[in-house]
Amino acid sequence: AGTKSPLTNNQKNMLRWHWKLGHVAFQNLNWIGREGYLGKIGEKFGHSSVPDPVCASCQFGKQKRRPKDG
Repeated sequence: AGTKSPLTNNQKNMLRWHWKLGHVAFQNLNWIGREGYLGKIGEKFGHSSVPDPVCASCQFGKQKRRPKDG
């Protein structure tokens, strides 16, 4: 299997809010955090240059359906 770098605390908090808010886009989540709606934790990932974590559910939803063989 591949090696993944562990998530930082800011990325973990960002992912939690992403799930709580119904899988909102990370760009929107950054804005919500900068505006102060998520408290001090949201301000940390809203103002900093935190790389977006990967949401497995969102990646699965973006997949294309493969054609059925034969």
